[in-house]
Amino acid sequence: MNEVRMLSIEFLKQLKDHAKYEEKYMKRIAYPYIDIHMKEHKKIMSSLASLVKNTSNINEFKTKFSDFIDDNIIKHILEEDIKYANFKKKRICFLYLWMLK
Repeated sequence: MNEVRMLSIEFLKQLKDHAKYEEKYMKRIAYPYIDIHMKEHKKIMSSLASLVKNTSNINEFKTKFSDFIDDNIIKHILEEDIKYANFKKKRICFLYLWMLK
């Protein structure tokens, strides 16, 4: 379980790095809902930290970690990340149309 815990901590570090990069990008494109998105990132990291801290059985951890990926990471990408991607696309289209005038 110790090795799994260490890998999970490394995953958490990678997740934090990704969130920082994503948040910089959202600032750069002036995404209006960045504060809400940042709160979601913090919630996800807190959930993972709690999972790592409070699970000592490897089989239980496997199940909970799989649920965490489905309920947090995949859901976040499909529901939240898509919002700023769509915002960026609309902004690009608007700028393109504005330049055509």
